Amino acid sequence: MDTGTDYCLFDAHIGASIGIKVNNGPEGDLGGIIEGARCKVYFHNIKLIVGADMLEIKAGFSWDITSNLLGQTGFFDNFAVSFHPAFEPPCFDIERIQRH
Repeated sequence: MDTGTDYCLFDAHIGASIGIKVNNGPEGDLGGIIEGARCKVYFHNIKLIVGADMLEIKAGFSWDITSNLLGQTGFFDNFAVSFHPAFEPPCFDIERIQRH
């Protein structure tokens, strides 16, 4: 999980495989996680299912990334994640943040 990215980012092939017309979304620039200076990212509103929770979030899709990243907006602003590296294998807990 990458806590440094603003939005959740997914390989565009995933979006295309579930029927999203990736290149039709609002376009942005993406840097830092790719080789080279910048690449294109296309944003779409999607439903993200985490366990029993379904969230409507804005996520980016790019043809130039090979890893999927969970971002501050859409994931980490909705879930508290605790990492437990002392266990073998290392594990983590995810808890939904309840807002009032």
